[in-house]
Amino acid sequence: KRVNFAWIDKLGYSEEELISRPFISFVHPDDIAATQLQMGILADGMPVTNFENRYLCRDGSSIWLLWSATPNTAGDFIYACAYDITDRKAAESELLDITTALQNAVEGIAKVDIDHHFLSANQSYAQLHGVEAEAIIYRTILDFVYSDDLPVFRRCFEEMLGSNKSEVELLGQTSDGVLFHELVTLVKV
Repeated sequence: KRVNFAWIDKLGYSEEELISRPFISFVHPDDIAATQLQMGILADGMPVTNFENRYLCRDGSSIWLLWSATPNTAGDFIYACAYDITDRKAAESELLDITTALQNAVEGIAKVDIDHHFLSANQSYAQLHGVEAEAIIYRTILDFVYSDDLPVFRRCFEEMLGSNKSEVELLGQTSDGVLFHELVTLVKV
């Protein structure tokens, strides 16, 4: 057995500790079953790519690793390469939290493309305009602006494209044509 120095540095264990214990003892308890499944694939002589699991560090923390591994042709050892993706996993978790918050926000929030077509909308936005969130994707934001206020909305949209943010108060309309006052804030992302 051999251990790369980066492995020692990442996990905080000595080379002797890493070599003397079965590798599975360093795997996060929630990831042991999935890791054993991947080891079975390697034992069958097949490579494993893009496998993610967590390893326990000496200080009690854990890190996420992205693995690729290939058994040698004799099947007596494995070549493996892992990348620390802990920061990426934290960013993914944060993005999921933000997405969940936006989807459940009381405020109506929608994302549209340059041609005013909806890319997404939260439930509040859809309800305000009298449609299901899934059905709004096939529409444009212009469908929900009162026709007399379309020029005002278009100016606001153009202003947002130039300055990254714009607001306008106008009459919105539901899918049934019911008019209501709304303050629209457009933000370029």
